[in-house]
Amino acid sequence: MYSYYHSLIVLSFVPLITTLILNSGDPKNVLTTETIVRKHGYPFEKHTVQTEDGYILEIHRIPNLKSSQVAFLMHCLLCSSSDWVVSGKKNSLAYILHRAGYDVWLGNARGNTYSLNHTKYNPRGQFADKYWDFSWHEIGFIDLPTMLDYVQQKTGVTQMRYFAHSQGTANFFVLTSLKPQYNKIFKSAHLLAPIAFLNNSFNIFLKVGGNIVGRSEVIQTLLGSNEFRPSRKLQELVGSILCTDFSRDRVLCDNAFFLVAGFTNETCNHDIIPEVMASSPAGSSLNQVLHFVQEFVSGHFRQYDHGLEGNMQTYGSSEPPDYPLANINVPMFFYHGKADNFATVKDVLRLSKKLKTLVGRFESPIANFDHLAHMFSPNLAEKIHKYIMRDIALIN
Repeated sequence: MYSYYHSLIVLSFVPLITTLILNSGDPKNVLTTETIVRKHGYPFEKHTVQTEDGYILEIHRIPNLKSSQVAFLMHCLLCSSSDWVVSGKKNSLAYILHRAGYDVWLGNARGNTYSLNHTKYNPRGQFADKYWDFSWHEIGFIDLPTMLDYVQQKTGVTQMRYFAHSQGTANFFVLTSLKPQYNKIFKSAHLLAPIAFLNNSFNIFLKVGGNIVGRSEVIQTLLGSNEFRPSRKLQELVGSILCTDFSRDRVLCDNAFFLVAGFTNETCNHDIIPEVMASSPAGSSLNQVLHFVQEFVSGHFRQYDHGLEGNMQTYGSSEPPDYPLANINVPMFFYHGKADNFATVKDVLRLSKKLKTLVGRFESPIANFDHLAHMFSPNLAEKIHKYIMRDIALIN
């Protein structure tokens, strides 16, 4: 667990960190989802869809054209569709589902590598602030139903199975609680490192954000509201605090994706690190990060806090409303780890008690199974995915 001392050290660098969070141009990711999928010998399709507020999203498909079973997979913060396929033919969930007969669809949220287009705003242009003015609330409330509607229209299915990691699980809770009509389209939901309540998190970025201020408007004064893409200098700075120069994971310590999510040496598959580094981080808005900080500080699972005046204008109340989790009635399964610094055991258990249709919860027996182990651990097929496939069979 990160100590309070760690937080104080990072806190002392706040002025420098503030100046180092910069827009750094187009992502330099050189390995695409299509390249990975085709290299592994699977078919691939690219689809685009436009949201009601003008974002153009790219959806990826590993088609099983004769199948009536559809699987939709949604990625985490700073992630993309590639994270579901980088672990190789044997261990990537997308391929395991495809071999089981599923028509596999991979979502990409606004602001990531594949979904940077908009009908009016350029994410790196004059109105970039308008483009990046969203959090993971909009991804769950607008992007997710837009993509799901498209998948239903293209496949003709009335129900599908949903799979998600971290932020993708929060998106699911947003959608099914605020638009309960979407509950009926899911046969089951399989949620890895489920995120809602965060007050027991010991993630370094959440702790530092919470220590700096307790109000979102002050954070925005310090950091602005734009794209979250830390500069190389910032990544090296924080990495130097958390890792030693002799660490085997030095390369990971210099990558914002791993610094935000956290990792442990034992649960990271070093064979796939070149592919992960070539595709992540995939980008996000600063407001996505701030929204998670707000949840950590407040202890609630609720909508974005715009400050007193903004909340009155947006919600008609001084505080943002909680998401009505009681509206969710999809059969759900949780998969989480003891060493997860984001989705802690305490917070997952608290969330479990709020959901009336949680069917099963698998807590990995591996002592150091952390947040990213669900995606990048060696031998995922045995550690997690066999339990997912077991649970799928329970809900026909």
